[in-house]
Formats: sequence, C-alpha cells, structure tokens
Amino acid sequence: MTFETGPESGEWKWLIVVLGILTLLFTGACILGVTSGTIGI
Repeated sequence: MTFETGPESGEWKWLIVVLGILTLLFTGACILGVTSGTIGI
C-alpha cells in the first residue's frame, strides 16, 4: 500500500471501517458457531 497522500486523506478512515466490519463478521461467526454447537444444529 502507498501512503503518498498521507494520513490526512480518507485512507485511515476506510482502513478502520474495513477492520471494524471484519471484526464484526468474525465475532458474529464465532457466536453463531458456539450457539450452533451448544444447541446441536
């Protein structure tokens, strides 16, 4: 990745947004997996 524009641009904002979405998806998947394992689906 190139940071020619510097941190003042929207690079960091999008990076944080993407990381946040991935974290939510990962957490949701873990919760669904544990719940399914507990219920026995």
